[in-house]
Amino acid sequence: MERRVWITALSLGTLLDGSALMAQGAVQEQAARRLLTPVSEERCEVWRGDIRGNDPTAEITVRLCTREGRVTGTFSWSSRESGWDHRALVGEWRDDASLLVARDTAMIEAHPLHGWTLCTADAYSLRRTSPDRLEGTYSSARCHDHGRLSMTRVAVAPSKPEGDAAPTPRTVDAPRLARIAVRTHTARCSAAPGLPGASSAWAMVLGGAMLVMARRRRA
Repeated sequence: MERRVWITALSLGTLLDGSALMAQGAVQEQAARRLLTPVSEERCEVWRGDIRGNDPTAEITVRLCTREGRVTGTFSWSSRESGWDHRALVGEWRDDASLLVARDTAMIEAHPLHGWTLCTADAYSLRRTSPDRLEGTYSSARCHDHGRLSMTRVAVAPSKPEGDAAPTPRTVDAPRLARIAVRTHTARCSAAPGLPGASSAWAMVLGGAMLVMARRRRA
């Protein structure tokens, strides 16, 4: 009878171990696929120009970062008459990247002069007149200000320092990646919800077998 108990325990342990490895392999395969998925690159540019509205003496410096047509960046206003500010903006390229539609989302810093009030813009509409030239209009309801602006691209600024640049995508050996994942993660997490790891399963099986044997001896 003791032999039958041990055979049953070993069979149950093998089934649990195999199920855990299969579930874990599926998780590792999904992780490998995510690593192989290419990430679109963000491209940042710096533009400088003039803006003509309530204060016709202002100059602007704008940083635009584009990823898949979506734009984020900053807008810096500078004038000896009205002061200077720094704003955050969002927008998107339309019409095959020939039209930029954007708006300010926050005033990061503002230093008005001579009683002026500096406001965020509700809308920018800029048309690309050449590869390095944008021209268009802006409006601000709070400051009752609207006018024209023009900018020229002056430099290409990387979105990250060169030392932190993302590595070039390359082919990854999926089986090798799975083996690395097994070595680094198996000891810390379960492969599937509600299913114990291999070591826990064997402990449970052996403990049950020993309990059965002890009861049979007492009987």
